[in-house]
Amino acid sequence: MIPFITAELYEALEPEDKQDIGHSNYPKADESLIDEEAEKAFKHLQDAIGAIRLMRNEANIPPSHNIPIILSGEAASILAKHGNVLASLAKVTIVESIKGASLKQVVPDLEIKAQLEGLIDIAAYRARQEKRLKDLEKQRQASQNKLNNERFVQNALPEIVAQERHRLEEHSAMIAALELSLAQL
Repeated sequence: MIPFITAELYEALEPEDKQDIGHSNYPKADESLIDEEAEKAFKHLQDAIGAIRLMRNEANIPPSHNIPIILSGEAASILAKHGNVLASLAKVTIVESIKGASLKQVVPDLEIKAQLEGLIDIAAYRARQEKRLKDLEKQRQASQNKLNNERFVQNALPEIVAQERHRLEEHSAMIAALELSLAQL
């Protein structure tokens, strides 16, 4: 059934070669239609939306709430041109200044600062982040203790030791990011 529908659709498109779909050549892309600037702008838009969603998730801000943000960096002007798209996809408002506590995310060529004041309970957020920091420090210490144990390093499979080193690096990076986030409040 499906091959017949596909053939009907192909014929409806009125192909240039007038051949049956089963005998025609696969279409070739028109390289002249590729717009590098549009691709670059779209990549910045994707990065910005991902960073905003990450901040929203980190601060437990519901998707229905509109967040005031400040954009800075090379890509800020590109995103300002497409502010309506960013506003509708990420539920944000681009502003010139924000008041009170904020979160910051940095992506290639762009820094995004989101206002927290008036959207969440800052004291509760700080308490959650400090608890998370303590948990991460415990996990980092456990990984460090394993790697400091010579018997573990000698007897464990190299993949397990590498995995534990990777886990230690991840915990350290997350702790650094969390400490920076808390310092910005």
